[in-house]
Parts: sequence; structure tokens; C-alpha cells
Amino acid sequence: MRITGRMREREILEDTLGSHRPELVAVCGRCGIGKTYLIREFFLGRFTFCHTGLRDAAEPGQIEAFQASLRAYGDDHPDRPENWYESFRRLRELLCRESVYRDMPTNRRVVFLDEVPWMDTPESDFLSAIDHFWNSWGSSQEDLVLIVCGSSTHWMLRHLVHDSKGFCQRLTRRMHLMPFSLRECEELLYQNGVTRPRQEIIETWMIFGGVPRYLSLLSPRLTLSQNIDELCFRPYGELRNEYQDLLRALFRNPSMHLKILDFLGESNQDRSLKEISERTETGDSESLTQTLEELEACGLISACRPNKATKGTRYRLSDPFGLFSLRFLNPPEHQSWSEVLLTPACDAWRESAFELLCMSHIPQIKRKLGISGTETQEYVWSLSGKEHDHLLIERRDGILHLCEMKCTDVPFEMDGEGYDGLIQKLSALQRQTHGRKAVHLTLVSASGLKWNQYAGTFLHVIEGEDLFSELPSIQNGLM
Repeated sequence: MRITGRMREREILEDTLGSHRPELVAVCGRCGIGKTYLIREFFLGRFTFCHTGLRDAAEPGQIEAFQASLRAYGDDHPDRPENWYESFRRLRELLCRESVYRDMPTNRRVVFLDEVPWMDTPESDFLSAIDHFWNSWGSSQEDLVLIVCGSSTHWMLRHLVHDSKGFCQRLTRRMHLMPFSLRECEELLYQNGVTRPRQEIIETWMIFGGVPRYLSLLSPRLTLSQNIDELCFRPYGELRNEYQDLLRALFRNPSMHLKILDFLGESNQDRSLKEISERTETGDSESLTQTLEELEACGLISACRPNKATKGTRYRLSDPFGLFSLRFLNPPEHQSWSEVLLTPACDAWRESAFELLCMSHIPQIKRKLGISGTETQEYVWSLSGKEHDHLLIERRDGILHLCEMKCTDVPFEMDGEGYDGLIQKLSALQRQTHGRKAVHLTLVSASGLKWNQYAGTFLHVIEGEDLFSELPSIQNGLM
């Protein structure tokens, strides 16, 4: 079983198999995050029944495909089911046969339904049918494990995880697969024969965002720059139009989603609901709020507060590959990555992408600071609202870490101008907190810090190597 990382998720699946109760497990996460791979590799494909929904197929096509899966596992009905109720009735009959495959040595019947959001076509009875299948029969079968999986995270959360009707309190376990950390990226690349220095792995994460599918496309024969050219800048590169394809796979009508992402990707500053409404001309409406919720559920944006005192939710782009695509591939203005590297736009992108990396590795930052067990709250903050953001880590013991994030190829060197600006930010933050917090200036630098007369300004220095630290599996993302 070659599964990279996912230790907590594997523990959940082990517990699921070892329990003595009916299990209904929901697995979600964005496209390419490795949901199907995890389930298939964990069970080695040995399912009592397995089916995957069809993308962009109407209800008759979905049911016909379901019938084909039923036949593959032993169903002998000659006619296509008339509806989803009939489809699940036949599945129930199949599962009740003495001859069906059972997991060894647990003797459990494992059913895996993949991409269930695609099966729920407009005006179909899929949801009510699967609800009836589980509540009227499945929930009483002590040896049954039903795993439902989908890339449309918003659909999964709305109709399964947070459902207030049929599935309310019915789910027994939930997993939300998150992008790989730097350490997991390093492990996956090594398994694929791609050996790179950690500085280059940081750059890789800043572009591909820890999405296993994207990382698996990297060729060990090519340099990182050559891989980016082949995948993203060639006319038929596999990831050249990936972002648009991703949105079409996640949402039936992604036009409003793309407008919002375009706006948030311009500077990667957090924006208010009013700013988004005015700039995208979508109006401060219920549909805008729903669209933002859908984007957040899928991990493409994040909701945040600049600090504890600020009222109102603000939104920022949180997907590194989305940031990369919106800046350089939508549409591409350059023919290669080497051309991009020579532009001022690349420097601005690196700054924003490294901030996203740091925001995604807060547990590793806390571990280096020696406060892993300390309760904290995290915020994004900037002095003027126009410059790049800082990460604020507010500790319950009254200490506030003001994190300056720098991505340079050589150790970061503080100069006099930078020192004056940092002291100005420190003073502004102390005024905002009315002097009730002890502010620790903290540097997170991909290449470390070069020592000079200003270097002592930072009480803590976190280097790129520190972001590769391994964490207990309990901190992996779960719903």
C-alpha cells in the first residue's frame, strides 16, 4: 500500500473496518487531492460494490452506468432500473446475497460510491433514494460500510455533513483531505523519483500548492523550470487550462466564481463583501454569499478577520495554484517560466505565494516557536491595507507574534529602510492593542537570515527547513 502521508485518515479507515456497527463515511476534498486514490489503495480495490458517477451526464445516463456497475458485481436483472429508488433496491438485493465479497478478516461488506455529487442531477430523486437506502436498511446492517466521496466539497457539506433532514446525525465518520504539507510533498516526490533540494520543493509548493495530482505530473528527467514549461506554458500542457477545468468540474455555472477569483487574485489582499460586490458587479445578494461559501468550502478562498477587533468577514485567495494560474496563465502573457522569472510580476507573485505557504504551515511555525501546545488565534494584518500581509499569532498568555514573511534565494538581509518600516509596524500594532500585548517580532524566511546590525530586531527566526517538520497525525484536516 503506497499511500503518502494521510496517517490520520488511515487510522480512521482502520477504526471503521474494526468497528461493530454500521458505518457511513463521507470523504471530500478538491479535485486531484487524492480521495479516490486513498480509498482504493487502502482497500486495494477489494470492494463488495464500487461505482463512480459520470461527469456531465443526465439522470438516464447515470442510472445506466449504475446498472453496469451492478452487473459487474453480480446483478443479473436484464432491464435498466427505472429510477434511483429501483437502483438502490437492486443494490440492496445484491448486498444480501451470500456470495458477495466481504473484507478479510473483518467480514464486512464495503460499498464505495465515488463522485456522488455528479449522480445528483437536476430534478433527480438521487438524494431521497440514497437517504431511503441508508435509513430504511443500511443503518441496521452491523457489517456494512458505506463510503461516499465527492470533489464538490460544498455539495458534500450541504447535503451530507450538515444536512438537517435525511442524513442528519447519520454520518458516523467524516474526512476532509487537505493539500500536502512540504514534508508530504517531499515524500511523494521522492517516491516518484524526483529528488530536489528543499528550497526547490518550497518553490514547487508555491506553484502547485501541495495537490498530489499536480505533483505526480512532475518528471524526474526535467528541472523544475522545464516541468513548469511542459505542464503550464506549452499549448497542450496538461495544466495549462486546469484552473478553468477545475471550476467547471466543481460548479455547474462557474462564471460568478471566476469573477470573484480574478478579483481576489489581483493582489491577494483580503477583501470585504462590499468590495467584492462592487468590483465584480455581482451585487450584495444572497447569490454572492452562497458563491463565496462554495469557494471557501472547496478550499479556493478563505474567510478571515484582519484582527480580533475588526467586524465583518473578509475574503482572500488561498489556493496557490489558483494564484499562479490567475497571475500567469489566464491568459498566458509569456512563452516560458524563464521569461516570467525576469518580470516584476514574478517578485510580487513570490511574495504572495510564500505568504500562502506560511499560512498553511502555522502548526510548523508554532512548533519551531515552542508553542505547539499553546492555544492561539491567527490573523492577517497589514499596516496600511495596501502592502503585503503579515501573520499575527496571538497567544493566550498575552504574547503576540508579528511574523514578517520573506521569500529570497539567499538569506534575507535587513537594511536600514526595512528596519524603520518594521519599527513603524511594531508601534502601530502596539497602539492597536493599547500596549496590552507583548509583541515579538518574528521572521519566517525561506533562506534564513543574514546577520548584520539590524538582524537582532527579530526575536525569533524560522527558516524554510523548519517548515518541513513532521507533526502528529491528529493535526491533519478533518471535517
